[in-house]
Amino acid sequence: MAKEQPFLKFYCESWLGDPHLRCCDASDRGVLIDLMCLGHFGSPYGFVTNGGMPITEKQIMKALGIPWQTWKKCRKSLLESGRLKFDEEQKAFFIPKMVRDGAKLSAATFYGKQGGNPKLKVGGKNTSAQSESMLLMEYGDQIWNEMELLRVKDNTSDHEENIRRLWVKANDVMKKASYKELKDVVSNWQKNGRSL
Repeated sequence: MAKEQPFLKFYCESWLGDPHLRCCDASDRGVLIDLMCLGHFGSPYGFVTNGGMPITEKQIMKALGIPWQTWKKCRKSLLESGRLKFDEEQKAFFIPKMVRDGAKLSAATFYGKQGGNPKLKVGGKNTSAQSESMLLMEYGDQIWNEMELLRVKDNTSDHEENIRRLWVKANDVMKKASYKELKDVVSNWQKNGRSL
């Protein structure tokens, strides 16, 4: 994503006004913004990786230019505040807000490549490609709504992990442009108590 978007979307008001983030000290926030920059170049977006491979803690310390004790303190504080998470499957740290923002941007990009919102096209009838695009958009919207519902309803790490798994699975399906598979992902998610 960094190639298409070399800048990091950063909301100064959110950064300065978030009470939970304000509870972290200046060194924690400094480490977080550096990790956000690394996550901007990560794959998947928001993950502290290099070419899809996790960056080790030793490499993070070297990249940030900080000693072990500082990293250990900042890591603990950022994990406790929920600003940083560790993905057991990928064996990598990630910034949850960046993962959510990346998911939203990926969905918007996907819809754009499909010709935008076919419901807004004027005249003529839908081709089968437009119909598929509409279905993909519908299920993509359902997934996004599910993610937002869980984020607002319960911000525990279990739900954050379930949201991340849902998005990774849905994103893989959307790349294949298979509305039937995407429908199955949504159905299974809802049947299994919003868990994968």
